[in-house]
Amino acid sequence: MVKDGIQNFKYYIKVIPDTDSPLCDSLKLEVINKDLSSIYNGTLNNTLVTKTISENGKESWILLLELNGNSKELSERVCNFKIQIRTYRNSPQETPTGLYAQAEIQNTVYSGNW
Repeated sequence: MVKDGIQNFKYYIKVIPDTDSPLCDSLKLEVINKDLSSIYNGTLNNTLVTKTISENGKESWILLLELNGNSKELSERVCNFKIQIRTYRNSPQETPTGLYAQAEIQNTVYSGNW
């Protein structure tokens, strides 16, 4: 995320699961800043990170997925989800109006056979 201009802005990182899957329910996500400070550490399906762009106008993230559990129910499963990044004015839940930016990154995670 890069700020090009003077005005600060708020943004969020949100996960939108595409499927109802035991694998998605069991995945944990950690979002880490480039300086290795943790921004979010919790379940994938409940991810919502709200931030204001930093003073230097640039932020980089590292996203780590972890599978919690090894039950047979999680074997050979698929989890499809989107990571949505959007700017907002007052609340992440508001309907976007005026000038805003939004990006979605589609992701697929497959579990192996065990």
